[in-house]
Amino acid sequence: MKHPDLAKINASTKNPFKVPDGYFDNLTANIMSSIPEIHEKTAKTPAIQNRFYTTYLRPIISIAAVFSGLILGVGIYHSHSRHPANNISASNSEAVSNETLEAFCDYARIESNDIYTYLSENKQ
Repeated sequence: MKHPDLAKINASTKNPFKVPDGYFDNLTANIMSSIPEIHEKTAKTPAIQNRFYTTYLRPIISIAAVFSGLILGVGIYHSHSRHPANNISASNSEAVSNETLEAFCDYARIESNDIYTYLSENKQ
């Protein structure tokens, strides 16, 4: 297979695209004239407001959040330590009435004989 000579093909073809004369001379000026100008506002500068927030408000808010967390944590700890959970175990099984045990068994769908057997086997 013969390959065509690219030099002959390029020399014989003309560029179909043409640019008007002097088009690129004023291109920058034309583009800049079509863009609207942006005027700066002379209102309060955000740097002053940002500086007030970072120097005064942020530390106060941080300290308030830390103390709120500490107070909440201590409150939760003390509320749980004052009211221990009532666990049914072999040591306090005598304090639970039969009615309470029956109500628990009905709610948990457990046979009451299973609980009596467990308590009698694990009695210390």
